[in-house]
Amino acid sequence: MSKKDKLLELLNMSKAADDAIIQIMVARHPNFSSKELKGKKLRQCIDEYLKAVYERAGQEEFNLIMNYRDPSINTGGLTGVLRRLK
Repeated sequence: MSKKDKLLELLNMSKAADDAIIQIMVARHPNFSSKELKGKKLRQCIDEYLKAVYERAGQEEFNLIMNYRDPSINTGGLTGVLRRLK
């Protein structure tokens, strides 16, 4: 296989990856538009999206721990524990 063929194969794989990402995003978010998003720009957009999702998930987990309610534990979350310690 020549270098040109290898390069074309990589470009085709990249295009296939871009298409897969777009299909996934459209399935999860119907208002997602891939207009003008191709290659590196598309990957940067997805990277920012994933960081935001994980940051939000981390914040939700933090809020859950701080405000956790379970009668068998009876702490009222860390917020309740911290209030009682004051």
